[in-house]
Amino acid sequence: ARKAFNAALRKVDYDKIHSALIDYVKASTGKDKKYLPHLSTWLNGERWDDELQEQSLQDMTSEQQMQAILGSYQTDRKLIQ
Repeated sequence: ARKAFNAALRKVDYDKIHSALIDYVKASTGKDKKYLPHLSTWLNGERWDDELQEQSLQDMTSEQQMQAILGSYQTDRKLIQ
């Protein structure tokens, strides 16, 4: 992974990799870890450029569904005002 990280730093800056990796980890929370790529695979595949898909309501727990719905409601209210 260290070798892949050094190679990635020759392509993009540290901040881009760091923020994309944080977003990826957040988006992967709760998913089956056997389907997640190893860090070196993620880096070699330039996955920092991937668009992350939002988790669908069907894949969420009921608590997560309520938070997602209420969170979008607050965002919609701000747009209306």
